[in-house]
Amino acid sequence: MNKITYEEDYQIILSEYPYKSSKGGEFHYVLRGKDLQTSNDTLIKLLNHRWTESFDFFWSIGDTIIKHKDSMITEIHSKDTIYYMKWDCDNRLINGMTEDQVTQTLHFLKLQREYYKRTR
Repeated sequence: MNKITYEEDYQIILSEYPYKSSKGGEFHYVLRGKDLQTSNDTLIKLLNHRWTESFDFFWSIGDTIIKHKDSMITEIHSKDTIYYMKWDCDNRLINGMTEDQVTQTLHFLKLQREYYKRTR
């Protein structure tokens, strides 16, 4: 997964909420939106779904998602906040905090409630 994540390169403004999908036993997250550089409608399938699941609470329609090739950091530019998600198989970091630390913050709990309202 490190190699796959390292190779990913995209810059997209989300027009839909990302969703988990599978085909032929392969799971991935689907991003739909406008490519930031070309303004073309774009569909991206992220193969590292375990990583993506750790920050799906953070993204929303209209957010800009940036992941540069040769980097292990995915950026989510939200309305009032920028999140930096660093992939590491053993220790994923969100704005410099572990997932466990982030899930204890009031901000995360609010995002989690909003996510569950939207997806259930």
